[in-house]
Amino acid sequence: MKTLFNRRYHIQALIGRGATSAVYRALDLLNGETVALKWVDIASQTAAPDDGGDLRDSLLNLAREFRILASLRHPHIVSVYDYGIDDGSPFFTMELLEDAAPLHAARFGQRPGAQAALLIQLLEATAYLHRRGVVHRDLKPANVLVSRDGAVKVLDFGLSAAVTRTGGRVGTMGYMAPEVLSKAEATPQSDLYSIGVMAYELATGRLPFNPFDIVGILRRAPDIAPLADHPLQLVIQRLLLKQPEDRYATADEAIRAIRLVAGLPDQQDAVQRESFLQGAAFVGRDAEMAVITRAIGEATAGAARFILIGGESGVGKSRLVDEAAAQALVSGMTALRGDIGSAGGTPFEVWRPIVRRLLLSVPVDNAQASVLRYLVPDIAVLIGRSVPGGAAPSDEAEQRRLVNVIVALIQRAEFPILLILEDLHWARQSLLPLRRLLNRASEQRHLLVIATYRDDAGRDLPAMLAPMMQMKLERLDDDALAALVQSMIGSGAPMDRIGPLIRQETEGNTFFVVEVVRALAEAAGDLSQIGQQPLPARVLTGGMERILQQRIARVPAENHALTRFAAVAGRIIDRALLGEYFGAARVNDWLFQCEDAAVLVFRDEQWRFSHDQLREAVIRDIPTDQLSALHGQVAAALEAAHSGDEDYSEMLLVHWHQAGDIKNTVRYLERTAERMLDITAEYQRMQRLIERVAPLLSRNEASAAILARLKARTAWRLGDETAALKHAEEGLRAAQRAGDTLNTAELLNMLGNTYFGMGHLAEAEVHHRESLALFRSLGSQRQIAALLNNLGNIELHQGRIDQALQLYEECYAINVALENFRGIAMVYNNIGGLYQVKRDFDAARAAHQRGLDMYREIGDQRGMAASLSSLGKLCRALGDTNGSRAYFEQSLELYRQIGNQAGMNRTLANLAHVLIDQGDGDEALRMLVRLLATVNPTRSIPAATLALLGFARRFLAEGQTEPAARLASVVLAVETMTPDNYLELGEVLHGLADAGAAIPAFEGDGRAALASTAQTLVAQFSG
Repeated sequence: MKTLFNRRYHIQALIGRGATSAVYRALDLLNGETVALKWVDIASQTAAPDDGGDLRDSLLNLAREFRILASLRHPHIVSVYDYGIDDGSPFFTMELLEDAAPLHAARFGQRPGAQAALLIQLLEATAYLHRRGVVHRDLKPANVLVSRDGAVKVLDFGLSAAVTRTGGRVGTMGYMAPEVLSKAEATPQSDLYSIGVMAYELATGRLPFNPFDIVGILRRAPDIAPLADHPLQLVIQRLLLKQPEDRYATADEAIRAIRLVAGLPDQQDAVQRESFLQGAAFVGRDAEMAVITRAIGEATAGAARFILIGGESGVGKSRLVDEAAAQALVSGMTALRGDIGSAGGTPFEVWRPIVRRLLLSVPVDNAQASVLRYLVPDIAVLIGRSVPGGAAPSDEAEQRRLVNVIVALIQRAEFPILLILEDLHWARQSLLPLRRLLNRASEQRHLLVIATYRDDAGRDLPAMLAPMMQMKLERLDDDALAALVQSMIGSGAPMDRIGPLIRQETEGNTFFVVEVVRALAEAAGDLSQIGQQPLPARVLTGGMERILQQRIARVPAENHALTRFAAVAGRIIDRALLGEYFGAARVNDWLFQCEDAAVLVFRDEQWRFSHDQLREAVIRDIPTDQLSALHGQVAAALEAAHSGDEDYSEMLLVHWHQAGDIKNTVRYLERTAERMLDITAEYQRMQRLIERVAPLLSRNEASAAILARLKARTAWRLGDETAALKHAEEGLRAAQRAGDTLNTAELLNMLGNTYFGMGHLAEAEVHHRESLALFRSLGSQRQIAALLNNLGNIELHQGRIDQALQLYEECYAINVALENFRGIAMVYNNIGGLYQVKRDFDAARAAHQRGLDMYREIGDQRGMAASLSSLGKLCRALGDTNGSRAYFEQSLELYRQIGNQAGMNRTLANLAHVLIDQGDGDEALRMLVRLLATVNPTRSIPAATLALLGFARRFLAEGQTEPAARLASVVLAVETMTPDNYLELGEVLHGLADAGAAIPAFEGDGRAALASTAQTLVAQFSG
């Protein structure tokens, strides 16, 4: 017998064995819990071993049944946790029922009232199964267990049919209905007969017929004498009638009959009603599932497929991916799932459960384990050895290593994988491994990724994840809505009356449909009674908001404060955080109260709000002044629960901002900016965060200056030099008014960088020298080194090579002393440019390559893009156009990935010149037109002049010397010329000289002429 199933379940002991299956006690290695694992001997139930067709068919049938079992959730049905097929051995895991006894052993001899209560529980479970289209087929005391506290648990539902050949009998002698003995198909009434046998056995202590008295079971009435004076006599008699149509029509009808004779109120239990609502059928997504099913087939065959599903909150995205996961498991894939709890969640959290599961199957070395320990703190338990490390990634290099290890773990898995990534509209660094997988799609095998997002909150995701197949989930149409409602209420529901009301109230939003049916059921007392009485014009005054608030109110009043605190903290419950504020014991009680009220669910080993609509409804009910205070309390508790953990910086920023705390908002905004601008290159996300906190931080000079500096830095990283200049000037004035020397120095440096990028070298030098003086007075060595580098760039661009080299060497020495590797790499790249100006191409190549290698080592994508661009220029100067094009294309892709528009503009212009070199002037022209149409020439002088020189070269190639000469005149009139453009300018000037063409004298404003010329070229060549 196997000792390890699915690389996850370790067999500990045999619990019981039957003719076709065995049940084992097993340890779940992923979470340390003990479960029951049932293994089914599929081969013994099929034809001869050499008949592979029957075996495959039975295996497929069984897999389909497992999928149904995993979707069933009911208080009186044993929960199936996981299922699969391991080396041809089908199995599933379920909750382990300790000290539970079979039905007849547990309750024979008890008073009729207790027996009635027991049978009602059994019938409620059976009604749930029948409503889901499942006939048990083998109801007997051994499959109906009773716990110490009297709770019924039904197990082994529906399985025997999946492993039995066509025409075979299903069930256990003595409990099988007459029609099943006659080889008719089992029906819901067949299950009711089996319950009648058990009811007879409960009441009398024996079976109504000898199990092998086939004639008696088929033809004779049972002996009812032992049932004399028992209140359930007539109910049991009807359950045991020979013809299925003579028995009760449904399990619900049998329940009402028992309640009537036992004197119990005829009203559906809230827990029972909830089980029907939560088990609503999957409907209306045939087209979407066809696409997903095809992708599953392609992935299992060896391909890699990526699907991005968008839609409004409550439309059914999670239900769709649930179905996809079941389909994937049936197809032999391993489904791994992660989601993001709320806005400002911790980095990479979506990957934590995925990595934990993979660690059970994919070996890692000590270095990889050390990197992953940050993400999986209990990794030592999972891999069985001690692991050092565990700190959060502190720079780009460490973050890059983490991304690489996550991706490598997925790639090295020796089994097909379905990755489900939910709620990516809240994603931050969590997108990085996904983007890496997309960029390497051709290297992936046996992989399907399905990601979901709210399209009202993640509008930029489709563009960011453009290679993924896009799928928009719409609301349910009338037919699908009717099918969904009938799966909850029953096929006899009067949809002509109920349908228009539900359509009016919900407009086909799946979540709202379930909530409206819940409200109608509570008013009617029973799901099956909906529509039997007059319906209201509206479900409730106040609409959906009132319905949600009524559900929330089911949580005991003494814990409403805890519910509100948790809702503010996020959708996924952080037990450490709540325990810090309320105490662990109270939190544990609250979790189960919320589960009973259907406010929280436990899924994928985490407690969470059952839907974000509920969490948002909790928050909407909090008065504004209390909400601000609550955000502050959550922030303080977060700091206490996760002290020193930088991963929570953005989350803390969000909460302190909502609390109106300027000091702490500034503190965490700067921490978040350091990460997003210098490590993760999340420029657009940083821009949105700044916009969000701007009204609060604009209230005083000091915080306004810091806000303006971060606005300028972000705009500069995005290549928007106009905005960077504006924000830096505003911030400088505010910092000077506030007497903030440090921030003044930072803003002066920011202005210098911006002016330099715009080609205004004189202004750049003035601001950099002022900033350097202030930083020298403050003794800030890192900033001093950066400014020496910046001044070296200015000297180089003005042709003063010796002065530039001296400044670079000073910068290099400081960075070496500080072990500032990013600064060292930057100096190498700049010195490479210096050697190129000196035409020492070997030294230039060595310096650029050294810089590129260092940037790669630390994971600085912006630095890598700059070094690749420098190598592209070097190759072009040497006449290696193929090498030049390859470097520029790599650089352009990196700039696109990080969203640096200025870098994209310069690289695009350089790439156009390479295309001209290679004779593809038409494509170069289209590229230059697109470039000039998107930039402001007077704000992006290097890129604009480079574009004009490209047009001039094209004109020269066509023999049009006059327009080429005019363009050269405009470029020369621009007061700033940089070494970036020397090569191209020289080519144009030599071409004009060879053609004997004179360059016309230029009078006027060169920058204004640059702008008007660019506009004219775009108009002339567009289209």
